[in-house]
Amino acid sequence: MKVYLRICPVFILILLFFVSCGFDIQQESEVPVEEWTVTKVELEKFQDHQYLTAYLSGYSGTIGDYYYYKDFHHTTQLDESLMMVIPGVIFYNLLGFSGGTLGLGIDSGPEMPEGTVVTFNNDCFYQIDRGDDLFSETKVRRKIRIKTKTMGVTIVDY
Repeated sequence: MKVYLRICPVFILILLFFVSCGFDIQQESEVPVEEWTVTKVELEKFQDHQYLTAYLSGYSGTIGDYYYYKDFHHTTQLDESLMMVIPGVIFYNLLGFSGGTLGLGIDSGPEMPEGTVVTFNNDCFYQIDRGDDLFSETKVRRKIRIKTKTMGVTIVDY
C-alpha cells in the first residue's frame, strides 16, 4: 500500500502533463485538400548525369519543409521517385519536393527526345509537419493530389 501511495502522484503528474499539452486527435475530414498543377517539365542534361524537374503551382507554404506520406496516419512514407512515370525509365529521389519543384534523378532508361511524355501519379498523399523535437506535434497539414495527368518534356543542356 505504501508503494502505491508513493507511485500514484507520479502517475497523476504524467497524466496532467499529457492533458495540458493539448494532444487533440486530428480527423482526416479536418485536413484541407490541395491540388497541385505541373506547369512544365525539364530534362536537365549534364555531362555526367541528368535529372527531371517538374515545376509545380497551387501549393501553400514551402513544400520542402515537410515530410510526405501515402497515408493519413503517416505509417508509409511517400516514395517521390514514383510520382513521375516514363516507360522504361527508372528514377531515384534526387531533390524530392523542394522549392516549388519535384526533382528526380534518372538512374537508367532510354534516351529521351524533346516532347517525351511524363505521366504523373494522381493518387492523394499527405503533407506532415516535421516535428523535429519531443514536444512538437507531427500534424497532417494537407491532403495533396497532383492533378496534372501528362506533360511533355523540354530538354535543357548544360
